[in-house]
Amino acid sequence: MLRFNFRTASLSGVLILLFSGASFAENHFIFEMNGGAATDVGVEAEMEPGSSVGFTFGLGGRVPGQSPAYYAIARLGQSGFSYAGDGAAPPKVEHSQQEWAVGGRVYLPITDRFRVLAQAGVGQTFDEATVNNKAGDPALVLESSTWAIFTQAGLQFRVTEGFAIGMAADLALYPDHEDRDLAARAASVGTIGQLGRAQVGLTGTFHF
Repeated sequence: MLRFNFRTASLSGVLILLFSGASFAENHFIFEMNGGAATDVGVEAEMEPGSSVGFTFGLGGRVPGQSPAYYAIARLGQSGFSYAGDGAAPPKVEHSQQEWAVGGRVYLPITDRFRVLAQAGVGQTFDEATVNNKAGDPALVLESSTWAIFTQAGLQFRVTEGFAIGMAADLALYPDHEDRDLAARAASVGTIGQLGRAQVGLTGTFHF
């Protein structure tokens, strides 16, 4: 399911121009895989963390005379998690999400092999929430789509010149979250504004 969002596309284009317009001394690519745990941080409920997987593609390098490395990135991800509602027979809400984003990443070296990364981007999250009522009522399925702001921070260790392993934490913010909140309201739980989905996991990054 692919939906066009003009506001997201405009912000994405600005980010790509900013990062691709720089004059890099050694342009190169990155391909990163990540996997770990995901949870909802936008509801006031008992959480059951799930799993997440994602792929990141990047183009960039170091600006001459500077230590940091800068990349324009594109990211695809998928995650699943659930939480329990309130009441005598609390319903269970199960979320399945797909997301895409474009943005920028910067690497800050600590030593020759260790470095910190920070990443930010904009994109879209497609969410399918299934509300299962323990009282025996049919499951309620709610689909929503919202533009999102994604932030990430982590630490990497350069195993070889072409491969690095690391850990990263990722947070998605949903400025337009009303449609997604329908599942929480159906389960009689409160929501916490724009906060959305959090992930933490391991990364493996190829440089070429």
